[in-house]
Amino acid sequence: TAQIVLFAVLGLCAILIGRVIQGRQKDEVTDAPFLNERGRHMIGKVYPLETAIRDGAGSVKIGDSVWRVTGADMAAGEKVRVAAIDGGTLVVEPA
Repeated sequence: TAQIVLFAVLGLCAILIGRVIQGRQKDEVTDAPFLNERGRHMIGKVYPLETAIRDGAGSVKIGDSVWRVTGADMAAGEKVRVAAIDGGTLVVEPA
């Protein structure tokens, strides 16, 4: 029984120490704040349309990725500014 009690006490201490260390790490400044939010760093930037926006949907090529965009109908090649992101879709407006 002494080993079980010692194990329980040491386990609780380890949990408390781990939470303190984890809490300190959340306050650290990072050089990649949008690492897991790929679209957020695109907000405000201007890109040419890859395919025309028809019936509210089109696409834009950013780097080596093609992103789905929504917005007012526009021709391919026109410049658009990313206004917001909705899931995996960029919401754009004329630039």
